Amino acid sequence: MLSIPDVCSAPGLLTADDALTVALSAVRRVSETETLPLRRGVGRVAASDVAASMPLPPFDQSAVDGYGIRRGDLGSATKGSFHLTGTTLAGDSLVVCPEAGEVVRLLTGAPIPPEVDAVIMEEKARVAGTKVTFERSAESGLNIRRRGEDVGAGSTIVDTGTVIDARHVAILAASGVSRVDVRRKIEVGILSTGSELVPAGRPLALNQIHDSNGPMLEALLGAPALQINLLDRCRDDRGRLTCADGALLRPAGLLGRRLRK
Repeated sequence: MLSIPDVCSAPGLLTADDALTVALSAVRRVSETETLPLRRGVGRVAASDVAASMPLPPFDQSAVDGYGIRRGDLGSATKGSFHLTGTTLAGDSLVVCPEAGEVVRLLTGAPIPPEVDAVIMEEKARVAGTKVTFERSAESGLNIRRRGEDVGAGSTIVDTGTVIDARHVAILAASGVSRVDVRRKIEVGILSTGSELVPAGRPLALNQIHDSNGPMLEALLGAPALQINLLDRCRDDRGRLTCADGALLRPAGLLGRRLRK
């Protein structure tokens, strides 16, 4: 049974800090873990650090739809036309490699061919058949996402204690992670106390009110990392409340039957 100071009998009101101290004395750190499919990990608490198994992106790739130009042609990008030698799409296993005086059309996510050192956006290019001219010059590395630019292999992408959200799911999936270790759900018992309380939907007797705090707390605590145990209601009776104190984390059915006896 939890050992909690009898703060209810003391005169005066508790400060917010004192109330928090009392509340925290009644909980313990969750140490148990479970492994879940990544899609079910949203809202749960990471139980360990997760490291990237590969660099992200895993290869040099085009950041835009455009035209890949070779390193040796950068200085003359606006001085003449280039021959369009082909197109490489995202996911293509065969990469079109331009020669000097040539460019290759690269769609977003396409791998960067060897010797290509910049990608000029297609909005900055004019195409007539297989001839391509550019409105602007290009500097080295333009519109290229380099291998490992976002995350290096072995880098921690999720820290222990992180509440996993959609951003973490995205980077974990990109790194090839399909399952994640999380803390067991935190169990929270909600017990409404007061002889005057009646559940919503039931008629009120003289001087009774509907229980609103219980449903409000259930709504506020609705989160994937929490397991809510609804502990019914208990009238203002020290003996019954003391009896309930030792069962705050039991399933609602057990405590509910016990309190209604």
